[in-house]
Amino acid sequence: MIMPLNQSNIVPMGVSPRHTLSLDAFGRMRSDLLEVGHIVIDNCFSIRQVKEISSVCGDFLAKYEKAFREGKMSDTEREAHLNATRDLPASAQKLLIRMLYRSQFLNLLRFLLGHNSVVMFRNDQCLRKIHADYPLRSVGLHHDTQFVSYVDRTFTLWLPLTDVLENSPTILYAHRSLNPSFDSIDPAIRWNEKTAHDEQGEDYEPKKEKREMKMLEFIKQHSKKTYAPRLKIGSAIVFCHDVLHGTFMNRQSKGFRYSMDCRFSVDFDRSMPPMDSPKNTHTLYANPGPASAIRTISFNLDHPPIYTPHHSHPDIENGTPTYEGYSYARKYNVDYDFASYEKTMPDVTREVLAKRMIYDRAARRLFRLTAANLIESNYKKFVTKIYNRCKSYWPKKK
Repeated sequence: MIMPLNQSNIVPMGVSPRHTLSLDAFGRMRSDLLEVGHIVIDNCFSIRQVKEISSVCGDFLAKYEKAFREGKMSDTEREAHLNATRDLPASAQKLLIRMLYRSQFLNLLRFLLGHNSVVMFRNDQCLRKIHADYPLRSVGLHHDTQFVSYVDRTFTLWLPLTDVLENSPTILYAHRSLNPSFDSIDPAIRWNEKTAHDEQGEDYEPKKEKREMKMLEFIKQHSKKTYAPRLKIGSAIVFCHDVLHGTFMNRQSKGFRYSMDCRFSVDFDRSMPPMDSPKNTHTLYANPGPASAIRTISFNLDHPPIYTPHHSHPDIENGTPTYEGYSYARKYNVDYDFASYEKTMPDVTREVLAKRMIYDRAARRLFRLTAANLIESNYKKFVTKIYNRCKSYWPKKK
């Protein structure tokens, strides 16, 4: 009897190499990465530290979810929220740096890269929020080739911020030897920039069913060379940039999964132009433009982390322009998409903005723009209230 494709017996059959983070296991880890392409490291980090990062990320996402449910988002903000990927919040990034600093994990990376200095890319620290009810939001199959234009290899750290159990959305890996042509993979399950993330569309359910069927077909064809690891908070996955991977869920998947990932390499000459991207690969984002736009954090032996400056563009956080980035761009006359930023409310309250008006030209412009969007009948009352609250901050005449 031929079982239909939607039965639960069609699952990835590959068994991921698993290790504990000890010095005597480094050699075996490198061998498994060379052969299979990924490894699971049990108890890689302190559960307490990972939960701290998870809590910050959960609060960050809850704020946007509240605005989404209350209908207080612009179309652009709604589209960004429905996407499965965001930039890691700055507060979570600080916790991540503190967790990595002097960790055994950095020693593993030094061993794998053959260099005492390890670089983490600040441009590409991603927070993922995957929900089993909305598979079209998830990231399809792809390669992590963002920074191979500057270095010959990168390693990705994939860190779950919740337990990834048998019924949780997880991540699918292909064995390194599988390496199918990217164009040969059905567009329904590979990363596609044109994928619609809004579950309100009439064709959402048919697309959802098609995606599930195509994924099951792919797994059935390559069952022994595909992997869907399960791990608990504190454990992690490390994989090579050229390994095909993407979000995985089936009909048994329930609830949501938070995770974060970031990329590591050796340092590189920032004055050199980027090389051509590897052929027959596809990454989530285009390679950065000028090398100076790549921001990194360097971890050297017996030295605190070194943050590289960023001269080519203002600071961008959380996938959207911030007030700090806007102000930076105005101050230093940096090329910046001001128009798209000014259409939305900045990530700072009008009261704080009013205080900054005293010394900041960017704040004065933004204040005028946001005030103009108020209901006309309340405009005078609002401005009077702000003036009375902030007049004590105004410089006194000598």
